[in-house]
Amino acid sequence: MFGWLQPQCPLASEDLKWIERRMTWLCDEFGIARLLGITVILPTSEYFPEPFESTAPGVRTLLDRTCRYMDVDPSRVQLDFFSQHKSVAFNTDLIDPRSGAAGLYDEQSGRITIWLETSTLSDPFNVVATLAHELGHVHLLGDGRLSGEEPDHEPLTDLLTVFFGLGILTANAVIQEANWTSGGWSGWQVSSRGYLTAPLYGYSLALLAWYR
Repeated sequence: MFGWLQPQCPLASEDLKWIERRMTWLCDEFGIARLLGITVILPTSEYFPEPFESTAPGVRTLLDRTCRYMDVDPSRVQLDFFSQHKSVAFNTDLIDPRSGAAGLYDEQSGRITIWLETSTLSDPFNVVATLAHELGHVHLLGDGRLSGEEPDHEPLTDLLTVFFGLGILTANAVIQEANWTSGGWSGWQVSSRGYLTAPLYGYSLALLAWYR
């Protein structure tokens, strides 16, 4: 009689199936023991105790800590920076200048380099979210688990951050708000970032909790 009051998942069935299938794939690749043993990382000083400076050394410190949480050897990864508004020092085929990418993964130099857009360095937790995503590529592309031709490899990389315990940070970075002032004018804008939507992150985090 009251069946219509039963809660319904707001996600499409194909999205649910993709998350469940790919989370199972990650368990097969990395082992269920790793999933059960992760620490869920929070955006607090307990997990990020160093004062943040938006300088190359400051971001490098944040990268090394994020490497530890993502189980990547920091010595494997170089850090560099680019600007959408200036010429870049790497292969421009890596990026569509209209894409607004906050970070890039580059193996073309023969060594793994993570590039960060300089205009995105003001918020340390957004930086961590970008670093976590790019470090996910180390596991998937750098270690040969994916070729990069898979149509879902970017959202899968976001899902990997959930699997490794950084999903709260990457989920929080999906919606970006900004206030601006110019002369006598001011305004507010909102944009999205990443490859999983907030509802997809929500289900992924719930699934992670259910697994654990």
